[in-house]
Amino acid sequence: MEYCLAPAEKIPFPDCSFDIVSSLNSLDHVDDLHEALSEISRILVPGGSFLVEVEFGHRPTDTEPVEIPGDFAGTLLPGFDVVLNQRFASPGERVHSAYLEAVPYQEGRRYRPGVMVLHLAKR
Repeated sequence: MEYCLAPAEKIPFPDCSFDIVSSLNSLDHVDDLHEALSEISRILVPGGSFLVEVEFGHRPTDTEPVEIPGDFAGTLLPGFDVVLNQRFASPGERVHSAYLEAVPYQEGRRYRPGVMVLHLAKR
């Protein structure tokens, strides 16, 4: 593995460089979600996997300025097929243990924090 320091909106790799791109607890921290997703799609080969784990349903903050919608996989990622889309309720402070505890996410209020785990395949 090689680490590269760069913003998600300007990934310094050629088109179709990766078979798998993962994003773990990062998409709600970017400056421009659409640009970051465009870059991820650009560097991923057709048929490649995009693996995502992200908080959603929370109010934007200084450190998490992007509001990820509950229907994120269907609305913001038109060039991807959904292989897996799981959403879990956040059980208090241990947000990212939500999927380990498998607490089902319940629709309802606009701001109901949860964790989304996705496996997407680029078309």
